Amino acid sequence: TDSKENDKLSLWSDAVQQLSKEVQSWPYDFLQSQDYFPPNQRGAVFGRLLVQDRYFKGGRFQCTNAYLGLALPGDAGSWQRESKGYQFWTQANAKGYFKINNVVPGDYNLYGWVPGFIGDYKYNGTITITPGGIINLNSLVYNPPRNGPTIWEIGIPDRLASEFHVPDPYPSLMNKLYVEQRKDKLVQNS
Repeated sequence: TDSKENDKLSLWSDAVQQLSKEVQSWPYDFLQSQDYFPPNQRGAVFGRLLVQDRYFKGGRFQCTNAYLGLALPGDAGSWQRESKGYQFWTQANAKGYFKINNVVPGDYNLYGWVPGFIGDYKYNGTITITPGGIINLNSLVYNPPRNGPTIWEIGIPDRLASEFHVPDPYPSLMNKLYVEQRKDKLVQNS
């Protein structure tokens, strides 16, 4: 037990020494890099996103809890495959209002998706963030793609698979041929 106690004390001593080195080296050099933008050099975007689906609630505007983000310019949904640029995301409140803070200056597209509605939203235009700039986009409207009213649907278009969870069967109703436990408890459709 003596050697284990010495190891613990040695680790603690090393951690205290490393802490001292880190405190002395603060502020880190990366904060002085031209690629780091301090908070007062970043911008913000705010507005409101409403959904208008002519086949849902008579086509009235719906408030949303949409997810909205700024990413490199591209097609609707391209933000999902983008890995080179900055992305800044937020969730709108129940009335559709959103604000994206601390955005690094540059050119972006505004993208979004709305739980319960199919498709991807894209603001029609490029948003240029300037150091310290604040952009008000006012009210935006998303018209989900439709060919007609929904007759039936499997699942909810919310980018979650929770409604496809397979529960454990009742032991008295279980087929003995399929006793093997499955690792994945979600329905897999191909």
